[in-house]
Amino acid sequence: MATQTIPPKPWHPIPDSLIGKLAGLFEHLTAEIASNPGLTAIAQAAPMGGLAQIKHPLLTPSHDGPVDFTYTSFDAILNPLPSNAGLNGLPAPTLPELLPFIKTITDTCKISVVTILVALIYVKRLQSSLPADYITEYGTAHRIFVSSVLVASKFLEDDPLTTKKLVDATSGEVWTMKDITQMEIAFLKFVKWDLRVEVEHLQEFLTEHDVEVPELKLSLCPTLVSSVTSDSALATNQQC
Repeated sequence: MATQTIPPKPWHPIPDSLIGKLAGLFEHLTAEIASNPGLTAIAQAAPMGGLAQIKHPLLTPSHDGPVDFTYTSFDAILNPLPSNAGLNGLPAPTLPELLPFIKTITDTCKISVVTILVALIYVKRLQSSLPADYITEYGTAHRIFVSSVLVASKFLEDDPLTTKKLVDATSGEVWTMKDITQMEIAFLKFVKWDLRVEVEHLQEFLTEHDVEVPELKLSLCPTLVSSVTSDSALATNQQC
């Protein structure tokens, strides 16, 4: 018997209450990533309007050998540029709080609630692929959000999100297209290109995290719906 896939749905602004819930889930999952018992660092949480921003020292590999792709990939997702290294030689900008950041990106780039939910499922997959000795740094939640929604959008949508749209949505002041591309490729590596999400997976996620999306339930179709299947195209669509 064929399984169901998630049908595409026209974009509508996501209610603030739902955005708050989804942002909280991103923060919760990122906090779980940051609190891995194998870490040698101590988490420092700073209040941010009801949310918390997780801070950790920079990634420190536990081995003395050459830094391989695994660790350089972690730098793209879990660690930012040095605090004094911004674009064009200027100081790096301070990231906004997670909730308004997610709200800005979803509204400006017209990201659907389905894409955000699939991105959250990908983040849970990311958790299971991380080794025990990683250490996260300031802004991890923001980078995981951006890379996960970019991958989810490319997998689900005919007219997906691009790195250029994300750069434009942040006024070009946070990351370059190269930065976001590196984050995307790193994210794909650590979820092992396991991108397919069935309707059953989505329903289980909604139930597990007590998320109510009434309009989404109406879109669950019993017939098989085609979705993007070419993984190799995901990290190549970089232009508007």
